Amino acid sequence: MAKILPFKGILYNRDRIPDVSKVTAPPYDVISEGEQDKYYGMDEYNIIRLILGKEHPGDGEQNNQYTRAAGFLQSWLEERKLVQDNEPSIYFYSQEYNMEGERKLQKGFICILRLEEFSENGAVLPHEKTLAGAKKDRSQLIDACQANLSPIFGLYPDPGFHLNKLLNEHMAGEPVLNIGDENETTHKLWRVCNPEAIRRIQDTLEPRKIYIADGHHRYETALAYRNKRRKCETNFTGNQSYNHIMIYLTDMDDSDLTILPAHRLVRSLSDGSPDGRKKRLEEFFSKKTCSSLGELSALMKEYQGREITFGMYDGDKLEFLILREKRKYEQEVAIKVPEIYKFLDVTIAHHLLIDHILNGGEEMPEENIAYAKDAGKALKLIGERKFALAILLNPTRVDQVKAIASIGMRMPGKATYFYPKPLSGLVIHKFQSTVDSE
Repeated sequence: MAKILPFKGILYNRDRIPDVSKVTAPPYDVISEGEQDKYYGMDEYNIIRLILGKEHPGDGEQNNQYTRAAGFLQSWLEERKLVQDNEPSIYFYSQEYNMEGERKLQKGFICILRLEEFSENGAVLPHEKTLAGAKKDRSQLIDACQANLSPIFGLYPDPGFHLNKLLNEHMAGEPVLNIGDENETTHKLWRVCNPEAIRRIQDTLEPRKIYIADGHHRYETALAYRNKRRKCETNFTGNQSYNHIMIYLTDMDDSDLTILPAHRLVRSLSDGSPDGRKKRLEEFFSKKTCSSLGELSALMKEYQGREITFGMYDGDKLEFLILREKRKYEQEVAIKVPEIYKFLDVTIAHHLLIDHILNGGEEMPEENIAYAKDAGKALKLIGERKFALAILLNPTRVDQVKAIASIGMRMPGKATYFYPKPLSGLVIHKFQSTVDSE
């Protein structure tokens, strides 16, 4: 069963940091190197120094971006740039954002969730595979800081929208924080310590599953940290605060929940024959050359749900692809792929387009693949010759995420891009000796 709790969050002190928009940032894993520099320059107390610190020449075991993050966290607390709330709270959080000309409102709450091992019958379910390198990075950070510096992103099913009604009741009041960001998204935060409201949330979620939307690496890292600490504890009770992870939860049945596609960027192609790649492509797909991204996007939207389609750009031609030989794909490429996600766009993109067609039947190394949520940016990177080829996808649906996670399976990494992401820097969960409320 899902066990969620209030906690004494650490927030920026508005008396010392009047413009909190200058000290927040997106989650660490969507920040480019250039964006990292931008957030470093916005304010000396920007959360970027904690979640994605810079490496310095001469860094070693005792002095590195992780130890510096811990030092910043401690000094900011001592300087009262960051202050801890007095009462255990759940933080209601809304994000009003633009999507294709429509104004949408994503709402949910930030709490702490009892960590548990993944299992098909468990209360917490993942949907994506993780990478060892990313987990090592986050492991060093949690070891140094002993805190959840930003919430992971989770979904819960609530077809009756009971918790949305509760959120609406409390969001009618004045928020403790109201800021905008560069994407024209408005972020509002409310502090809720009312025991009755907290109990309503706990009772509603206790029998339900929690699906991880974003933050798989941080969840698995927190789980490993808990297990390591547990081995060292002489009086382990399960109530220690490191047994929990900070999470932002929203209703997966809400129509304002948005999943964007995670387009694939291939850094370099193998030395195989371009004619061979073209021939393999034509064995499976029909193609149409498009004159613009707008034409391609319209075709992909038109065929979505009826056909499996992709866009492909190599710096010369922008092509619209339709998978015509589904049986051939099943028999020759996807023999060992589980039926439930054999025909997901992201599965076909990796197994067929990337591995079979572009890489001659061999699995392409993960480091040769990058991701972009914005199709225009992806094409620009190809035009600048920073990557060799872009594959544009339609988004994965939330019902597909739920179906695959519910049977204990995982999609390829970056199968989804939930938008908007919860900001880092709104609330921090610092590990105390025990949690404040059971």
